[in-house]
Amino acid sequence: MSLDLQWATYVSALNLPVIAGFGAWIGYRQWWTARDKLKFDLFDRRMSVYQAATAELVRAWGGLEEMGTGEGVADQLKLEEAKWLTSDGVAAYLDGRFQESLNELAEFRVVLDGHDTESPDYDWDGHDARLEERTRMYRGLVRKLDEVFSPFLTLKH
Repeated sequence: MSLDLQWATYVSALNLPVIAGFGAWIGYRQWWTARDKLKFDLFDRRMSVYQAATAELVRAWGGLEEMGTGEGVADQLKLEEAKWLTSDGVAAYLDGRFQESLNELAEFRVVLDGHDTESPDYDWDGHDARLEERTRMYRGLVRKLDEVFSPFLTLKH
C-alpha cells in the first residue's frame, strides 16, 4: 500500500466525525440563537405592556376626559396581555388595584380642576396640599408599577 493511499484512507475515515461535529456545533448555535430571540421577543412584548400601563398612568394624571380616548382603550387592551406574559400577581394587580388607583388619580384631578382658582377666597394653601398629595400618589403608582414589572423586564443570559 502506498503512502498516498494510506493518507486517503485516514482522511476519509475522519471526514464523517468532523462533519458530524461541525453539524452539531451549528445545531447548538441555532438553539442558542432561538433561545435568545425568544427572550428578546418576550422582553419586547412585556415592555409594550409596561409602556401601556405607564401611558394609562399619564392619562389618569391628565384627568377623566383623557382616559376615555381611543389610545386609552388600546392601552387597556394591551394591559389584558399581561396575564399571558407575566405572572398571575401582575395581572391581578393591573386588573384590580392599578385600575382603582388610576380612577382615584383621575378623579382627584377633577376635584382640583373643579375649584375656582380665580376667586379671591380660593384656598391656595389647601390647593398646594392637594396637589402635593396627588403628586405623591402618582409617584407611588410609578414606583409600584416599576416594582411589579421589574422581574419581567430583565434579560438574563
